[in-house]
Amino acid sequence: MKWFNDVKTMEELRKRYRALLKKYHPDNHGGSDEITKEINTEYSSEGLMLKLQYFCHLMRRTDSLEKTLMLRKIEGGKRR
Repeated sequence: MKWFNDVKTMEELRKRYRALLKKYHPDNHGGSDEITKEINTEYSSEGLMLKLQYFCHLMRRTDSLEKTLMLRKIEGGKRR
């Protein structure tokens, strides 16, 4: 089952995740522990994929301040 198949941004992902957890939480009527675990697993993998896509997008750009800050963070704050 694919819970987040049409999500394109991190904001959409968070909104869908919260709505699904509200609906399928084990404490709610009709909720299930298995479904909640499935949603959590997929949320983690989809979140990582969106972050990776964004990171790759930044790396392709040459004029991005975010790219500069991210690279500085990865390199441990070294200045040239």
